[in-house]
Amino acid sequence: MNHEERTSIKPYDPDVFDRLNLFRTAKTLLYHNKGYIRNLGDVIVTHQLHERFGVCLLHKHFEQYHDEIVVRTIDPERRLAHMRPTSRHTDAVPYLWRALHDSRGRLQFVPLEYIRRGDERESQVTDLEQYAPFLAAMAHALAERELLDVFGIATTNIMSIPVAHDELMVETTDSENRILTITPEHRSNLQIEELTETFWTFLPGPLTDLGEVAFCSGMHCNSHCKNHCIGHCKSHCKDHPDPYSPEDVAFGP
Repeated sequence: MNHEERTSIKPYDPDVFDRLNLFRTAKTLLYHNKGYIRNLGDVIVTHQLHERFGVCLLHKHFEQYHDEIVVRTIDPERRLAHMRPTSRHTDAVPYLWRALHDSRGRLQFVPLEYIRRGDERESQVTDLEQYAPFLAAMAHALAERELLDVFGIATTNIMSIPVAHDELMVETTDSENRILTITPEHRSNLQIEELTETFWTFLPGPLTDLGEVAFCSGMHCNSHCKNHCIGHCKSHCKDHPDPYSPEDVAFGP
């Protein structure tokens, strides 16, 4: 593949969101593909964008109408973030994207989730046109490993919430009201085995051999990429039943 080929950026498409895996399916795909996280982190670090972007696990917890988008609102002082379906006319900018092939087989990025406008730095980051070489490299890294339905990229906006060394950022879901809440929780209050990593950031530095797979130890995910960086898990999702029956779920390869 020609990695120099330009990767296009398309507007939001509700059908693309509809095709996202449910959380239980995403968990299965993560189990089989977590070893590739380090390769994706290598792309981010190589392009020196580790302070702006991370790798996210693609998934959805509930359905939404075609005139809605998922919008994140962050309150650093209260140390929490809320995400909920909101009118597509809301003043918000994308922060999370997935790559996919268009009808001609060309790779493109499509936004999936948004953050309320107001953070000047966030608005600058979400102008993806300035990151064309990075986008092309990331899209091809995902496609070559058959990960287009597994991982995406997201800005590091959640890191604006202060987290102590003995805390984890945890996402919980209120399926009935279609609200996601992300907030730090003390590790002693959590059962680590019930958490699933959903967002990883990467730091350049000396090689530290932490194993071949990402595993959440409670402080960070033991994952490293081949460009001598350590991948830290910045967000986890509590394990809980999906609001759908098993027959509604189509597991991926």
